[in-house]
Amino acid sequence: MNRQVFLGILGILVATTGVSLAQSQATKIAPQKGWLTDLSAAKALAQKSGKPLMLVFRCDP
Repeated sequence: MNRQVFLGILGILVATTGVSLAQSQATKIAPQKGWLTDLSAAKALAQKSGKPLMLVFRCDP
């Protein structure tokens, strides 16, 4: 295997692992802060409580 190809694949693997770790940390913290990460559950809770639903779309670095 070409060295450049190997380093490219290795870089992608390292970058992907870092992103998944950041997302998993955010997913663990969200419930502690009162945020829901399941859209269906959030809709049901908003309907039950009569409060509006706020969606936040973000990318965890």
